[in-house]
Amino acid sequence: MRRRTIRQLISRSKSRAAYQQASVHNLKDLIREFSRITDLIQKPADLTRVASEFIQDEAAQGIVYTEPMVGPRLYARRFGYSSDRVMRLLLDAMQDAAAKAGIEVGVMIGTNWADSPELVEEDAELARRFAFAGVVALGIAGDEDFANPRGLQRAASIARDADLLVVPHAGETRGPASVLEALTWLIPNRIAHGIRATEAPELLARIAADRIACDVCLTSNVRLGVVRSLAKHPIHSMLRAGVPVTLGADDPSFFDIDLVHEYLCARNQCGLDDATLATIARTSARASGATPDTVERIVSGVDKWLAS
Repeated sequence: MRRRTIRQLISRSKSRAAYQQASVHNLKDLIREFSRITDLIQKPADLTRVASEFIQDEAAQGIVYTEPMVGPRLYARRFGYSSDRVMRLLLDAMQDAAAKAGIEVGVMIGTNWADSPELVEEDAELARRFAFAGVVALGIAGDEDFANPRGLQRAASIARDADLLVVPHAGETRGPASVLEALTWLIPNRIAHGIRATEAPELLARIAADRIACDVCLTSNVRLGVVRSLAKHPIHSMLRAGVPVTLGADDPSFFDIDLVHEYLCARNQCGLDDATLATIARTSARASGATPDTVERIVSGVDKWLAS
């Protein structure tokens, strides 16, 4: 969410303490503040505004394809709508903004580790119903202490059967066992984060061999206390092991960052050269839910950039 939008929604809200960016130091803090900031979205028009502005801001960075994670069930309860109706609102707003900006958007429906398997399966069924209307993935996020991959096998299967990507969060606040559990029970296409797999060389080798992309979020990992510094970030170990790595900005609203910032951090603080950055960008396209034409557009653009 844009800062200006946050301020305007706060000014309209009865709560004047709705947003405490400075108090985010770990994942539990982030989840608490995320809940507060989403509480500001009280009307359907608020949600479509945020969705449209997000796409506009992505395009302004030069992004060709974006894959945001959204949680329709949260707003369905608030608006008194069905999850399908909220999903349609979100897709219409994002796709309209993307068409105007000349970029592509593929939506990931997000669900939560803390939810019951039945609720996660509801989200998977929602993703299945919109699989050919703009939804490309099922994501599982939230507090990894509540993670139960074994109990979510059916939800992951529903998504896979609809040709959707399965992208669980693992290996961020919990160690390599969380990554192994996600691989074993969910058969993911990507792992969100996954950096703690570097603590188990055999697991890291398996991820590399199976070509499971890991969505790495450099600034977030430092700000949330997962790693000490960018200079010591395990992205180096992941790349050396042959793990397909992408970069993600998690979470712009709280850390004043965007994707361009993360690529600059990768170069200037982590010391990655242009060839490695190009590999990461190509991986991001190929591991995404983008259409083949858009993947080719990104890959060829990266190749031209590197050659120049």
